[in-house]
Amino acid sequence: MDSLGIKKIIRFVIPITALLLLSFPTNAADRVTLQLRWDHQFQFAGYYAALWQGYYTAAGLDVDIRSAINPDRTRVFAVKEVSEGRADFGIGSVDALVARDGGMPLVLAAAIFQQSAVGVFAKSETNLNSPADLVSLKVRRTNDDLPDVELQAMLRAEGIDPDNVGGKMDGHGFNMLVEGEIDAYAGYTLTALWRSKKQGQTLTILRPSTYGIDFYGDGLITSDRLIKSDPEMVERFVNASLKGWRYALEHPEEVISAIVEKLPRTMPIDDLLGFNQFQSEEVKKLTLYPIVELGHINPERWRRIYEELKNAKMVKGTLDLNDFIFDPIRQSEERQTLLQNVLLVGFVIVVFFAFFFFMWTRTLRATVAEQTATLHEKTTLVRVSLGEAEKANKSKSEFLAVMSHDLRTPLNAIMGFAEMMKEHSFGPLGDSHYDEYAEDIHKSGKNLVSLINGILDLSKIEAGKYELTEEALDIASLIKESVELNKAQAEAKNIRLADETGPGVPMLYADDRPLMQILNNLISNAIKFTQEGGNVTASVKVDGNGSLVIQVADNGEGISDKDIARALEPFEQVDSSQPKKHEGTGLGLYICSNLIALHGGSMELKSKINIGTTITVRFPPERTVVS
Repeated sequence: MDSLGIKKIIRFVIPITALLLLSFPTNAADRVTLQLRWDHQFQFAGYYAALWQGYYTAAGLDVDIRSAINPDRTRVFAVKEVSEGRADFGIGSVDALVARDGGMPLVLAAAIFQQSAVGVFAKSETNLNSPADLVSLKVRRTNDDLPDVELQAMLRAEGIDPDNVGGKMDGHGFNMLVEGEIDAYAGYTLTALWRSKKQGQTLTILRPSTYGIDFYGDGLITSDRLIKSDPEMVERFVNASLKGWRYALEHPEEVISAIVEKLPRTMPIDDLLGFNQFQSEEVKKLTLYPIVELGHINPERWRRIYEELKNAKMVKGTLDLNDFIFDPIRQSEERQTLLQNVLLVGFVIVVFFAFFFFMWTRTLRATVAEQTATLHEKTTLVRVSLGEAEKANKSKSEFLAVMSHDLRTPLNAIMGFAEMMKEHSFGPLGDSHYDEYAEDIHKSGKNLVSLINGILDLSKIEAGKYELTEEALDIASLIKESVELNKAQAEAKNIRLADETGPGVPMLYADDRPLMQILNNLISNAIKFTQEGGNVTASVKVDGNGSLVIQVADNGEGISDKDIARALEPFEQVDSSQPKKHEGTGLGLYICSNLIALHGGSMELKSKINIGTTITVRFPPERTVVS
C-alpha cells in the first residue's frame, strides 16, 4: 500500500477511535424513571429483580419504578408518560406502535412477552362465540390501551366496525362483569383468569390470536429524544433489565416473596401471594423463556403487525423499522462523509481478508490431498507429511477462530453503514451513482457475511473450540419458528412451506443456537433448490429406538447419486443446471453435518433428479427428554 493510502486510513481511524472513547460510560449514576402499565405485580418482576439484585446500580443507573395506579386509583398510561417526557422508559407494545403513528415519538427497546396476554372475557352463560356476537352485547371499552387496540384489530379483521361495539366506561372490568353491569370487556389473562378462579366464575374467552391478530405482549419502550441524546444509557438500561428478567424467571419464589413484602399495592386483591404465584406461571408462558431469547425482536413480525393495523385502519402512515426498533449499533451522530469513506476503506480490508483466508484454506486442502496421494509409495514419509499438514490446518483453524470477533465487528459496521446510506438516514447522498454503489456494497457485504461466517464456524469446529451449551429444548416450537423465519423466502418463489410436525413430540437435550442454524440452513437450502410452485416440508418425530428424527423434504431439482457425497464436502456446491444459477459458499451442509456430529447425531441425504431431496437428521436416544 502506498503512503497516500496509509494516510487516508489513519485519517479515518482517528475520528472513529475518538467516537468510541466518548461512548464509554461515566461513573456518575444516571437517574432513570420506568413507568409500569399497571399496579405492582409479577407481570413486571424482571425490573424489580434488576433493581434488587443491583444490576441497575452496576450499570450506573439510579432507577425509579412507578406503578400506573395513583393513590386515588386513577390510572396513568405508559405510552403517554414516555411520550410527554415524564418517564424515560415504559411498558408498552402494539399500543406504542399505534401511538407512534399518531405522532408520539416512541421506540421499542426490547420485547419481553413474545405472546399477548389480551383476551375478551364474558360469563360462560353469555352468548359469546365469535367477535360478531359483541355487536349485540354491552361491552366495556377503555381509552385505546393495549387490550382495546387488540380488540379493535380483531373486530376489523372480522369486518366489524369497532364503533358499533360497546363504549367507554369507568370502573373495573371484571367487577362490572360479575355484577352484571356489562356483558364483556377486553383485559388481561394475567388478572382475569386469577379473579375468575378465586370467585369460582367460569369465563368465556375470545383470544385475538385466534382471528389472526398475533401481537407481542409487554415490551420495553422509550422515546426518540432519549435515544438521540444518550443511546449508550438506553443500551445499559435494556441489558440490565434483561438480566433482571432472567433472574426473576429462574428464581420466581424469591422474587414473589419480595414483591409481596416490599411493594405497596393500591388496587386491592385477595391472596396477594397466590396471585403473584399464578402470574409467575403465566408470565413464563408469555415470554417463551428459555426457548426464545429474552428481549428478542423480530422486525418482520412487527412489519406484519403494522400491515394488520393498517388493514384495520388503526394506522395510516408508513413504518420505518429503523426508527421504531432500537438498534444500539447505529451511530446517529456520524457525519455522512465519514460514513461513506469508512465504509469504502473497511470494505476493501474485509475483501482482502476474506480472499486471503479463502485461498489459504483451499491451498491447505490441496496440500493435504497431494500428500495423501503418496500414501502407497512411502508410508512413513506420508505419515510425517500428514502430521505437518494437520498441524498447519489446525493452526489455521485456531487463527481463524480467534479472528472471528475482529472480522465480524468491521463487517457488521459496514453492513450497518451501507444500510444507512441506502435509506438516506442523513439525507440524500448526492449523485445517483452513490445509491447504486451503496446497494452493490450492501449486497456484496451480505455475501461476505455468509462466506466469513461459514469459514469461521467451520474453523471453530475443526479447531475444537466450538462449545455446546445444552438444555432441554422444545424442538417442535423451534421447527415452527424456523418455518416462520423462512416463509418470506418461500413466498417469493410461490413455494408451499409447511410444518408437518404432529402433536406430543418430546423435548430434545441440545444447544439451541446451532440447532436453529441447522434448521434454517436445511429449510433455506430446500427452498433455494425448489422451483416456483413447489413444496417444502419440515417435521420431527420419534422413531422406534426413541431417537428424535428431523426431516426436511422438497420436490425440487434433486441431486444425482454420484454428486451426493460431493454435496456434503466443504466448498463444494452441486447444481444440476448449467450454467450454475444458485449462489452460495458450499459450506452449509458440511457445517450442518459437523454441528449434528457434535451432538452425537447423524445426517442422511437422499435425492433423485427432478423428483426432490430428503435430508434426515437423527439424534441419539439419550438426547430425547422423556417427561
